[in-house]
Amino acid sequence: MESLDGTSAFPGIAFFDVDHTLVRGSTAFLCASILRREGVLTGGDMIRIAWSHLRHHLGILDFERVYAMGVQPFVGTSFEDGRALLDEAFRDHVRPNVHVDGLEAMRAHRAAGEAVVLLSASSVYLLERFAELVPLDGILAFRQHMHHGRFVEDWDRPIPYGANKLTLARQWADRHGVPLSACAFYSDSTSDQPLLSAVGRPFAVNPDPRLLRAARRLGWPVLRWRRTLADEVPPNPARDAVAGRR
Repeated sequence: MESLDGTSAFPGIAFFDVDHTLVRGSTAFLCASILRREGVLTGGDMIRIAWSHLRHHLGILDFERVYAMGVQPFVGTSFEDGRALLDEAFRDHVRPNVHVDGLEAMRAHRAAGEAVVLLSASSVYLLERFAELVPLDGILAFRQHMHHGRFVEDWDRPIPYGANKLTLARQWADRHGVPLSACAFYSDSTSDQPLLSAVGRPFAVNPDPRLLRAARRLGWPVLRWRRTLADEVPPNPARDAVAGRR
């Protein structure tokens, strides 16, 4: 967004990672049970997801290869069917695991007039649902291509992972006339250190051990987000009574 005189209407931008940052856990894991139920994912796919997750935490993930394999189960699936499954997955599994502190941080940035942008290797078609919780100014995420309404074996590049997040964030910030020094980035992962090192306000959220060490060494704030939307569900006497009889 730009003002009428061509300058940026945003004093800053807050970029947010999703998995293990805004969301407790991995969106791939959270969605997997529904996709397995519908036959989109096989048992082998579930094992590959778990293996990729481990390699990510070890810092040895070949993400290009992982995503090339990851799109395969969706090739030929209609966009309508895929969207319906992701909507169900978000409602039943992802939304309850969204960190309340993360939503509050997003709202605080918006209240300060800053742009709020999701920056994640998760599916853009899933992350669009976050707009139900907080208005978003942008989503930089993995986007599988479609042809005639069906998913195909192609996707947007670069994949928003590792150093590519720095490239994508810089491009988005440049388009809106905001220097990275005026930006914030929230992440849990050491793989995101290139962008964390480039922004003016880096935040390590529930950081993995290597990122925690780096944050302490560099003086970055370390945030511990624990509360989720599931924790905020108001008491329901009738529901709780039924649960108590089980």
